[in-house]
Amino acid sequence: MSAVIACIATSDWPDEWPELIDCLLRPLECVTPSLYSGICTSSDTDAILGSLCCLQVCASDFGEAHLTSSQDRLLGLLFALYSDTPHLIVRVRALAINVARKLFERISTFSSDRKLIGNLESRCLPLWASNVLSLLNTPSNSALDSHELQISSLRFLEVVVAQYPKSLRGHESQLLPALGVQLSMVYAKHAQSLLSESAEQSRDEDGNALGVDAHAAQLFDVLSALALSSRFSKCLKPILAEIIFALIGLMRIPQTSQSTWETDLEAYLSDEDEDSFAITTRVAAQQLLVELLDSTGQRALPSLCGAVERALTQAESEPNPTPISIKSEEAPRWLWRESAYVALSIGAEILCRGVYRARRDGKVPSFNAVALLNPDGPLLRDVQ
Repeated sequence: MSAVIACIATSDWPDEWPELIDCLLRPLECVTPSLYSGICTSSDTDAILGSLCCLQVCASDFGEAHLTSSQDRLLGLLFALYSDTPHLIVRVRALAINVARKLFERISTFSSDRKLIGNLESRCLPLWASNVLSLLNTPSNSALDSHELQISSLRFLEVVVAQYPKSLRGHESQLLPALGVQLSMVYAKHAQSLLSESAEQSRDEDGNALGVDAHAAQLFDVLSALALSSRFSKCLKPILAEIIFALIGLMRIPQTSQSTWETDLEAYLSDEDEDSFAITTRVAAQQLLVELLDSTGQRALPSLCGAVERALTQAESEPNPTPISIKSEEAPRWLWRESAYVALSIGAEILCRGVYRARRDGKVPSFNAVALLNPDGPLLRDVQ
């Protein structure tokens, strides 16, 4: 029913169906009292899901009149569903913040009421930001279903960073720890996937990709938004080496990809295309590294070199390379070296400029090409 209503709404709302939003909000208002009492039946959940599914479609088409008249009524309900109802199914909380995100995007893009936007940044959005960061700062113990709520929360945070940065004032100390928790979760699950023979395939009811790849891609979008922000870019500098090292680890090739590429060259060429739209952790990590180096330039050189050296050292502590037919409890060391070489290739331009400037100024370059290329170095060993 919600799919049918949403389909009709795309053509009939608001002109031919002006009362639709009121009809969609009424079930939420009726159910809200039972949420606070902790008594929420399956029919209540169905009513909430139906309304939220429709609102998710309509929110993208809200005009300025609808934004002004319904924001207080709707945002309060959405905030209650997202923040005060941990006993509700994950799908409800994820849909609630998806609708809120679309509303805030719509207001930022189309509203000419600067007072409205100012009030949102000073009063409403700080409460949302606090709850989102609190959720992201808590490691999830559940399996696949955790990704939907985490991804939806990260999408919301990306909008706040890019379009409402003032609303994060006072929450800066929560920002990086929350993203660190998310990065650790993604890193751990990617490390597990390196040895898995079957790729994780998970989608929500609307067909949107979930799972670790989609989770990583959305997390990287938030980090990219921070790097591009004049307000927040400086906060990444102290942890840039850690982020780049994590990205190198996330570029390691999972066994599923390796098996596919060994039997299908076209799949390899498609997956490794730098313009690929495929949502893979490896591709997304490379894209974020490009953006970080573009936004920071030569200032990223020590962090990049330190992360690459650390990755090459890490490779030495891994098991020796083994044929894929031989099972191992740990990923072979060549995975670290291969991803370190990818990072070097991405940073080649700033590395060369850095070496030139250091020699010109009589200083020692950050990047020791001789050590990498000498007969005992990893590069020539791998070529052999």
